Amino acid sequence: MSEALRARLEKSRRQVLKPKPTMTLVEWADEYRYLSSESSALPGRWRTDRVEPARGVMLAATDPAVNQITVMSCSQLLKSEFLNNVVAYHMVNDPCPILMMQPTVAMAEAYSKDRIDPMIRDTPSVAAVVSSKKGRDSKNTVARKSFFGGQISLVGSNAPAELASRPIRIVLCDEVDRYPASAGEEGDPISLVAERSATFAPFNKLICTSTPTIEGRSRIEQLYKAGDQRVYVVPCPSCGVEEELKFDHVKWTDGDPETAAYHCPGCGHVWSEPERVRAISRGYYRATAPFKGHASFKVTKLASPWEPLSVLVRKFLEAQGKTELLKTFVNTQLAETWVEKGEAPDSQRLYERRETYSQNALHPEIVFLTAGVDVQKDRLEYEVVGWGRDKQSWSIDFQVIMGDTASPEPWKELDKVLNRTWTSPTGRELQLRMMLVDSGYNTQQDRKSTRLNSSH
Repeated sequence: MSEALRARLEKSRRQVLKPKPTMTLVEWADEYRYLSSESSALPGRWRTDRVEPARGVMLAATDPAVNQITVMSCSQLLKSEFLNNVVAYHMVNDPCPILMMQPTVAMAEAYSKDRIDPMIRDTPSVAAVVSSKKGRDSKNTVARKSFFGGQISLVGSNAPAELASRPIRIVLCDEVDRYPASAGEEGDPISLVAERSATFAPFNKLICTSTPTIEGRSRIEQLYKAGDQRVYVVPCPSCGVEEELKFDHVKWTDGDPETAAYHCPGCGHVWSEPERVRAISRGYYRATAPFKGHASFKVTKLASPWEPLSVLVRKFLEAQGKTELLKTFVNTQLAETWVEKGEAPDSQRLYERRETYSQNALHPEIVFLTAGVDVQKDRLEYEVVGWGRDKQSWSIDFQVIMGDTASPEPWKELDKVLNRTWTSPTGRELQLRMMLVDSGYNTQQDRKSTRLNSSH
């Protein structure tokens, strides 16, 4: 046995036998993680206190009570480095099979080269456990990184064969609002990869991150609402009341973003920029729904310690009158879904136009009445409708007449409807102008009834 092989085996033995320290992700990252110059304006040792909104999210990643994490976040605040911290932690501290899914294969390859590779290179404890790229038999490729006790595979949500090919314990889904509705003909890509982690329960985790998109269509919004819906709250520097930072409370004068400041909705105190940054450093996540194993987080650019409010307001002012820019601002800066105007389904628009009135009561604008009848084997169902100008209509009554429709009895009851009168608020009496009978069932009997009713 060569000395080199013996040394590698001894290193592997020590790694396997080394007891795992009981550290949270925050503790581990603060001690061992290093940021790369390619991905950070502050390269060097990671410090959670520099981006306090990341603390609660990171603690959930190593909380045994949490099996699913959702992060609906603004851009350029915490998503990518949070995912990198999770990957690094498990490479070193808790090795296992990991899968990271990006919207496309090309984006997965780019993330591997631009984010994962520099992290491995610049974090010594990670570099020590990851297989070398050198050699023909290297297990370290763009799409797969092997380390002692596990590996991470990077795949695209548009590649169904890769999503269901191997068991996974930690599933990381990034920018989920850009995933296709179905991975080929295989179904929802998140469900596909989540299913691969079932064999590791209860030690598996599904983590999804994204900026949101369109209300009602946003995957990350749906996932966020399925969790305990945590929001980042901070204390007012003046009154101490803790609340979620909201853009509605940011004010400025004369269209000048340099005058932008946060106004406490409780006491009215106008925060200085240093006060806002200090408030962020004292913030925490507050759940607004019951916790059932799914921790979901929402955080906006208002909670960023690096970007002053003047920059945020300038982006908002530049987006005015430009729908696409405003949509991007709402999604990527405020971490909120965009409400499409005029895109509500017909049922929703109809519901919003509803009016309240009593059964059998006539609206003053009704001019005449009609009725429609549906024929079934054991019943007749009819609706009386009142009609006004411009094709307006009001449902006046709906009744079911039970009985064998091959016999005359239910039809006789229906004839009574023809003889009925309804009184309008002005005292005018109205009868049915027309009754239409669906002849789709028992056609001959329906025709007999029609002849009978036409004599009325």
